Amino acid sequence: PVPESTWANAVRTAPALQSPLPGPGSAEAAGQSVSMLQPVAWFGLPQEVQELINTNAGAYAPLLTLLLVIIINNQIDRIRREQESKALASAGKAVAEAAERTVRSVTSEQWAKLALCVAIDGLGDSTFLLPGLGELADLGYGPLEGVLLNALFKSGSLAALGTFEELLPFTDALPTATIGWVLETFFADSPLGRLFGLEHPEDRKEAEEKAKAEEAQAKAK
Repeated sequence: PVPESTWANAVRTAPALQSPLPGPGSAEAAGQSVSMLQPVAWFGLPQEVQELINTNAGAYAPLLTLLLVIIINNQIDRIRREQESKALASAGKAVAEAAERTVRSVTSEQWAKLALCVAIDGLGDSTFLLPGLGELADLGYGPLEGVLLNALFKSGSLAALGTFEELLPFTDALPTATIGWVLETFFADSPLGRLFGLEHPEDRKEAEEKAKAEEAQAKAK
């Protein structure tokens, strides 16, 4: 059995156990409500609102606070879901428009351009069929490829790459023209496409139509 002195010391060191339980509307109950709600930031309610609840609700303040938090969080979740749905719908629309734009850009003219690019790369690779003369042939074909690439893509940097690709040894296998077509058709807005100064076929077509309209207006004046 525990000695009586031990129980006495425990009671003396815990004076709160000797006081009666506070009633629902007493000041002690309001104080306990405040302590039960610490920290207030966990509930996400403003300090002024929390103090108003603690003052008027007494012992029921924790329950009222919890109900408010649940209601507020439900409203926040609903608003967030609505915004996410709008963002997803907007992103889906943008992707669909980009895909439609890309499909429109691959016209019969663009396919013919691809065939010409493959032929340009094939001619550059065919110099390997001339034993001992391949590199000499590249000296003449390199500048020609540069001129063709500049005419096809209006890109001096891509033309320079095609020229050096033919002139430098062991680089003939690089299909510069075909790579340029892929970049122009599908990745004109990418960093690499902008580096080469490529323009999307749809953008180029719109620019040409605008230039023709301005020229017609200038002649009419």
